[in-house]
Amino acid sequence: MKICGVQKKDTDELDSVSLKERLRKKSDDGAGRQQDLVAKSDADYEEADENANASRPSSEALSFEQASQLQLQLDEAQKTIQSQKYEKDTPSRTIEQLEGELSSLRVNCDEIKQSKQELLQQVIY
Repeated sequence: MKICGVQKKDTDELDSVSLKERLRKKSDDGAGRQQDLVAKSDADYEEADENANASRPSSEALSFEQASQLQLQLDEAQKTIQSQKYEKDTPSRTIEQLEGELSSLRVNCDEIKQSKQELLQQVIY
């Protein structure tokens, strides 16, 4: 009977060991399933992020766009400065031209005065 009892005890131990192993496997499977669910939800979030990023311009595209806008602003500012320089230069060029005309008119006026005096002297004598 001891043999039967030992056998029964061994069988009980085997049953309890196999029960523990089955429980462990189930818990491992549960943890594995949990990890699968976590991984799946992570993958879903990553996919959602990728989809969101696809609708948003990347930082490289955004910086290129900003650089383009800044370049346009710089070009406009340079045009404005150039036109202001031209506007400032225009009066000074006009003044120089007028001064040149004035000096030539003075010379002309002096010549006319001198010729007038000569004519008057000729008429008087």
